[in-house]
Amino acid sequence: MDNYDRAREKLLALREKIEQDKDSINRNKSGKIAKVIQSALISLFFVFTLIVYGPITLYLNNINELWFSLSYVVGPVAFWASVVFVALFAISAMTKNKAHDIIICIIFALGIGFFIQGNFMNVQYGVLDGQEINWSQFTGWAILNTLIWIALLIFPIVLWKIKKELWNRLTILMSALLLLFQAVLLAVFLFTTPSKTAKLYYSSDGMLELGKKKNTVVFLLDTFDVSYFKEILEQSPEFCEPLDGFTFFENCVGSYPTTKGAVPYLLTGQYYENEKPYDEYINEAFQDNKFYETLSNDGYDTRLFTEDYFAPTQAADASNAQPFQYGIENLQSAQYGVTSYAEFSSMMAKFTAFSYFPHITKPMFWFYSGDFDAIKQVVNGSPVWKMDDPGFYMTLKDVGLSLSEKDNAFRFYHMYGIHPPFTMNADCQYTEESNVQEQAKGCLNIIYEYIAQMKRLGVYDDATIIIMADHGIADSNLLHQPLFIIKRPGATGSLQISDAPVSHSDFIPTILQLAGLDYADYGMSVYEAGQNTDRERRYLCYIWDDGWADQYLPAITEYLVHGPADDYTSYTPTGKRFTNKGVESIIATYQLGDTIPASDPLFNQYYLMGIGACEVNPGGDFRWTLGSRGYFAFRADTDCRNGLVIKFNLRRVYAGEQRMVVNCGEQVIFDERIADGAQSVSFTVPASLISQNNEVFLTFTFPDAVSPFSRGESGDMRELALALTSIYVGACE
Repeated sequence: MDNYDRAREKLLALREKIEQDKDSINRNKSGKIAKVIQSALISLFFVFTLIVYGPITLYLNNINELWFSLSYVVGPVAFWASVVFVALFAISAMTKNKAHDIIICIIFALGIGFFIQGNFMNVQYGVLDGQEINWSQFTGWAILNTLIWIALLIFPIVLWKIKKELWNRLTILMSALLLLFQAVLLAVFLFTTPSKTAKLYYSSDGMLELGKKKNTVVFLLDTFDVSYFKEILEQSPEFCEPLDGFTFFENCVGSYPTTKGAVPYLLTGQYYENEKPYDEYINEAFQDNKFYETLSNDGYDTRLFTEDYFAPTQAADASNAQPFQYGIENLQSAQYGVTSYAEFSSMMAKFTAFSYFPHITKPMFWFYSGDFDAIKQVVNGSPVWKMDDPGFYMTLKDVGLSLSEKDNAFRFYHMYGIHPPFTMNADCQYTEESNVQEQAKGCLNIIYEYIAQMKRLGVYDDATIIIMADHGIADSNLLHQPLFIIKRPGATGSLQISDAPVSHSDFIPTILQLAGLDYADYGMSVYEAGQNTDRERRYLCYIWDDGWADQYLPAITEYLVHGPADDYTSYTPTGKRFTNKGVESIIATYQLGDTIPASDPLFNQYYLMGIGACEVNPGGDFRWTLGSRGYFAFRADTDCRNGLVIKFNLRRVYAGEQRMVVNCGEQVIFDERIADGAQSVSFTVPASLISQNNEVFLTFTFPDAVSPFSRGESGDMRELALALTSIYVGACE
């Protein structure tokens, strides 16, 4: 009996051990499956956030600005997403125990960090137009952003240490939810965003060919301000000796403050007032303008070498048909491709990293969307014109100008000019250490080489040559004085200087006049402007927001200019503001007693000109005053018989101290110096200076406004004075 009991006990023990081993095997199997699921899901969340969702949404958000199709983005995205996913999954799934958990913590934390940074934690860095960012002004945000990233990286590890079961569930659940959220959002975005089709562009065909008899050559130098040329004249007058027969019109008023507004106006003579989408305006402006057909009818071979932003859009896919050319010989139809997939992938990675990486890393990924143009090529078509000044110079030197079979030619070259970043020296070579003067001289040296070759071909004397700019110094807001220098046929002698009141509106009529053609329907030439010293000129101004992808310009304020172009008092607002909602009065109603923060769009309804875009910062949102002059206007909502008090709350006073002068009409109502550290500045508007309908119009002058660039602090060329966090207007007691 005892033997039987012992045998039975052994059998039961064996059975229990088998059950335990079975449970252990099941648990291990279940644990491995859970480990694989966790590794796959978190790796997929990381990869989708940074490598799929990031670059594709950035592309879609900027589709009107970027020239390449989505297919070029999808290829590199699919390749790198696959490679990185396999690598992360393999590393996390193959490691054991503690090492696996730590790797999962890192991948999950980085994925969450990239998701939050890319979607919710990017501040306004100003216009990304190639101008260097003044990173020092974001010190507070750099500290806070870094602390947030550190917390995001530490939190999963702390949770894993404290409660591993909760950590397991949380990482899987959050990864799944955020992955699903981004996938649905991306699908909606893709479905609602129209794809790119074939479009018109300006090819480089005939770039260096001129007519045998009459030639009109225009060099449009981006951002070349009158002040830059005057500085060259003062410091190096001998440098301008090649400008034989030219006249420098120093009193020139531009049309718009940036390229997007100015270039199509110069090309067509048609103003844009936000009355229709930008693409429709471009199409109608070319259709309504007969300038190029007039030249073509007179035997001119007309070619424009500029960006396709300023080409009419295609009504339908005309890849197999010759498009209507409006009298422009090099206007062609094609789709764009890239010259190097490796370089393209690198640029897209940099583009994505600038948005998704922590703030302290962003200087390494500083990005200008115009960089993509370096790898732009036409698929099954003639080469596209590229704004590459050193490249143009090398081609000019290596290939040289030649004469075509045509008698007459019109050539319009849109060049990079003095647009930042400054990457060309005076010898027209690429360099990492250039500046305004070096690049300005480099631009002129390219033109000097062109002139020398025209002389060797014997077509210089009878040519019309115009050296001009689409706008002046970026971000100085009101006073954009573009360069305007002209040589008329037969003119000789040293450079002349004229103070005639000219403007961009004189561009087309001057060309037609010098070509001996009828220009009565186009306006006044520069040679007639000198006879009208009290001439009225029109300038349409807006605060640029880098909105190349937008179908409307920012709100446009209309100014009429009476007097010198370099005098702020010459610019008088007409009271009209052109928006995509129609024409508005610049005099908006102010609810007395309200404080308007810098982040509020209402800010721009009152501070009309001379103020920058809102810069979002943890230390408080603010706007810099720009340039040495600004306008502030409003209509009080209630009676202000006792006068008004106006208060500007400040974040910073630039360069240590700034003088602020406030005029109401002809009367100075405030003139004081403000030291850095001041929290606010306030002044009163006497009741006697307020109109009967409670309207107030103030002029602010900042004589000491200065740019970080001129102080050697950064490449920021904006002239700064006060950083405003809010404005307050109230009735005096």
